[in-house]
Amino acid sequence: MVKKLDIVGVSEAAAILGWDRRRVATYAKRSGVFPEPVARLVCGQIWTRKQIEDFKASRSPGA
Repeated sequence: MVKKLDIVGVSEAAAILGWDRRRVATYAKRSGVFPEPVARLVCGQIWTRKQIEDFKASRSPGA
């Protein structure tokens, strides 16, 4: 049985944020601007879905 993990990569983070992958990658390179990834793999950085959703909420108007 495969366990569903609530983790996301650059493509999924971009979809959640309504951004393109390039913008996520740019923000991820900026220290202190984007959430710190929980892992850095050969295939890229990994975040929890909650990290990205919280980041989105913090940038929303009225937040």
